[in-house]
Amino acid sequence: MPDALLLGVDLGTSAMKTAIFDLDGRCVAESTQRIPLETPGPGLCEVDPRAYWQALVGCCSELRSGGHPLAQVRALAVAANAETVLYLDDDFEPVRPGMVWSDIRSEREATDLGARFGFDDLARRSGQPQMIPMWPATKILWLRRNEPENARRVRWWLQPLDYLLARLTGRVVSDASEYSSSLLLDIGVRAWWGEMLQELELAPRSLPELLLAGTPLGEPGVDARTELGLAPETVVVMGGFDQACTALGAGNVLPGIVSESTGTSLAVTATVAAPPASAKTVPCHVHVVPDAYFLCAHNPSAGSILSWFQREFAPGLSFSDLDGLADAAPAGSEGLLLLPYFAGSATPYFDPAARGVFFGLTERHGRGHLVRAILEGVAFALADLVDAERALGVQVHELRSVGGGARSAIWSQIKADVTGAPVHTTEAPDHAGALGAAILAGVGGGLLPSVEVGAETMVRLALRFEPDAREVERYAHARKLHRELYPRLEDLFASARAEA
Repeated sequence: MPDALLLGVDLGTSAMKTAIFDLDGRCVAESTQRIPLETPGPGLCEVDPRAYWQALVGCCSELRSGGHPLAQVRALAVAANAETVLYLDDDFEPVRPGMVWSDIRSEREATDLGARFGFDDLARRSGQPQMIPMWPATKILWLRRNEPENARRVRWWLQPLDYLLARLTGRVVSDASEYSSSLLLDIGVRAWWGEMLQELELAPRSLPELLLAGTPLGEPGVDARTELGLAPETVVVMGGFDQACTALGAGNVLPGIVSESTGTSLAVTATVAAPPASAKTVPCHVHVVPDAYFLCAHNPSAGSILSWFQREFAPGLSFSDLDGLADAAPAGSEGLLLLPYFAGSATPYFDPAARGVFFGLTERHGRGHLVRAILEGVAFALADLVDAERALGVQVHELRSVGGGARSAIWSQIKADVTGAPVHTTEAPDHAGALGAAILAGVGGGLLPSVEVGAETMVRLALRFEPDAREVERYAHARKLHRELYPRLEDLFASARAEA
């Protein structure tokens, strides 16, 4: 019998990545498809859920056409973005476009739900320290208030993971990690929060059945199997929230290992045994690791800033070229600092009005200084996120680094020097989410005994960057100034937003 393979699907906001892994964690094939988004107005972002299925069909077709038949895939699982609400009828067809997590039209509803339940109770129940329009409960309430006819037509209120599993198996199921930040779930008991459902006029039967990550769901339906080109015996397995799967794909399954993901945005995750008693700056989620939770400190902008700079000011240069420019500039960028809040701030300030700022520009500064300031500014934000989790008792022995940013050696070294923690990259940093999903597939498919064993055998570590004592001291001084920028600009950010 040919060697067994696992298929991990990583459904992000604007793209789907699929990767096939062997049981040693080697990526043998990969494919990516874009997810089209619509922005019909300021603060609005929508998606047609059918695009998710079309992307999966496209990825599987590309894998087959590349000479990678899917017949050896024994099991598959999906890691998916959360906080995107899909409004579906009985046949899983959209009643209206789904509202993506970044859609902020429900600001009033967020304020009203905060007043109704109280922020302390909301934080205790949901693990989310701030009431913001990102959370699905606010989007559901918005639809009931503003499009009541559409709300009456909705049979299923789902998220991306649930939708793909319904298309694959016909079952309406999900994992608690996918709903940790929905405000619909009481994370302490990992069950629907009855009072919130009552407030939103939601019947439990209109939501998915919650199962444990790694639970086998059976074979895909005949139509799905035919459309995707899967073998009849392929097992579909419960996956989870993409951030949780990314942490698993970095080997972040036990306390003491902290992972950071630098992609479009920046996230720092730490596995914990239970939600902290008081977490006013760091969200807490249910993990895909059994009986575990994870803290997830987050900044909305990271790699997106570097992409913006390349697009607008260095269109002829590759990211490798930008690394070279940054490497030629001195540490500290000769006093140039970047406040990396191009899309507002999450941890630690939770201020949607915050904006990006280059501070300290002079005529001495060139493109290399600007690029290095971007890398350093994101690293300073990373240190803020790490410190927020340390304040909750998290021990940081090393940072497992994934995401596209992990491919940059200079960025990884800067992160080590700024945080004072070793940074350890993985062999496939762009596919950590898919790898985490594949590990869950291996568990549910009976090929791995546990997620812990899967993380130990399938997560392949690459380069390790140790902090340089001299640079740690240099960056400590720069970071002290950097941390003064936001408090001094906070009122200006608010004024600018009010006048916009």
